[in-house]
Amino acid sequence: MREVHKHIIHRDLKPENILVDSDGKLLITDFGLARYINEKTRTKSFKDSGTIPYMAPECWTGETNTISMDIYSLGILFFKILTGVLPYNEKTEADWKDCHLFTPLPDISTYRNDTVKLKQIILKMTNKRVSDRYKSVDEIVNAINDSIKLNNNEMREVDRFAALGNSIMQQKNAEALKIAQENNRTKNYIKSLNYNITELFNKFIEFVNAVNARFETGKIAISEQKHYDNTTARKLSLTFNGKSINIQFADYNSVEKYEQNMRDESINFQKQKYGFVSQSPEDSFFKTNGIALVGLAETSFKIGEIEYGYNLLLKMQKDEPYGEWYIMSFKENIIPPKSNFGINLYIFFKEYEKLKCHPFFTKEFRPMKDSDFVSLLEKIFIL
Repeated sequence: MREVHKHIIHRDLKPENILVDSDGKLLITDFGLARYINEKTRTKSFKDSGTIPYMAPECWTGETNTISMDIYSLGILFFKILTGVLPYNEKTEADWKDCHLFTPLPDISTYRNDTVKLKQIILKMTNKRVSDRYKSVDEIVNAINDSIKLNNNEMREVDRFAALGNSIMQQKNAEALKIAQENNRTKNYIKSLNYNITELFNKFIEFVNAVNARFETGKIAISEQKHYDNTTARKLSLTFNGKSINIQFADYNSVEKYEQNMRDESINFQKQKYGFVSQSPEDSFFKTNGIALVGLAETSFKIGEIEYGYNLLLKMQKDEPYGEWYIMSFKENIIPPKSNFGINLYIFFKEYEKLKCHPFFTKEFRPMKDSDFVSLLEKIFIL
C-alpha cells in the first residue's frame, strides 16, 4: 500500500481482493475502481455487494479521493481479522450509509480482550473524521510495531489505563456521533417542511399569475421574504392597490416546544397538588392530529374590526415527508356574524388555549380547499 499510495487510491480494499500466493505472500489485486489521488469520486461506483461494508464515510458523500479512504477500509479489514465479523451488518444501502456516517464502531472487547492497543489503532483508522485518521500507511505500521515492542509486564498496567481511556474516548465519540445524527435528522425534517411550504406558496403564486395575465394595468405584486435552510420562518406577500395579503409560518420546532411546555405544566401541577405524578400528560390536539407546523394567512388591513384570515396547519403522516394542509379559523358568536380570523403566530398557542373551548367563539378545523385562498385573495379587491 506504500507503493500504491504514491499515486493512486485503491478504493476497493476487501478480503476478496487480497490473495495469498504459493509462498504465503499477500497480493493486493483488482484495481478496477482505483483513482488518482485527489480525483473526484462517485458513490455509485461502489454499488457491488461486498464492497459497501468497507466504504469510508466520505465515499458516500462524493468527496475528493484521498488515501484516507483506503486507510478506513483497512481498518474495517483489521476489525474483521480480529473478530471474525464485520462491524456493521445491514440489509439496505441506506442503512449501510447511515452506519458508516453516524454509527460508532462496536467495541472489539466484546469479542476479545487481548487487543487494547490494536483496538485503539483500528478506532483511529476508522474514525469518521478524515482529519482524525492516520495520515499514511507508515503511521499504521509504526503504531503496530510499537504495540509489538511493549513488554508483557508493562502491558498489564498499560492495558488497564488504555482500556479506561479508550472507553472514555469511545463514549465521547458515540455522543458526538449521536449529536451529528440528530442534527442530520433535524436538517432533513426542516427540508421536508420547507418543501410543503414552497408547494403551498406556488399554489398562491400560480393563481395570482393567472389573474395578472388578464389585467391590462395594475397587477398583483408578489414578494417572498428571503429564507434560510435552518428555519421554516417564511413569508409570502401579495399586494394590490395598497392592500396586502400575508402568508407566513412559525419556526419548525414551535409545535414541539408547545407540546413539551404542556407536558411540563401537567407534571408540575400534579406534583404540587398530589406530591407525585398520578398519570401521564395527555397529548395535545396538535400531536394527536399530527400537526407539524403552524402558519397564518390574513389580510394586512381590517375588514370591520379584524383582519380576515385563518391559520394554516400542516398535518404529517408518520415517516412521510409530504403533508396535507388544514385551516383553523375562529369566529365570534354574534349577529350579524363577523369575519373569520386567525391567531397571530407570536401568541398562537397561548391564544389557542383560551379560544378552543370559549363559549363566545367557534373554532373550525378542516382540510384546506382551493376556495380558501380564492376567498382570501378577493379581499384585496374590496373598496
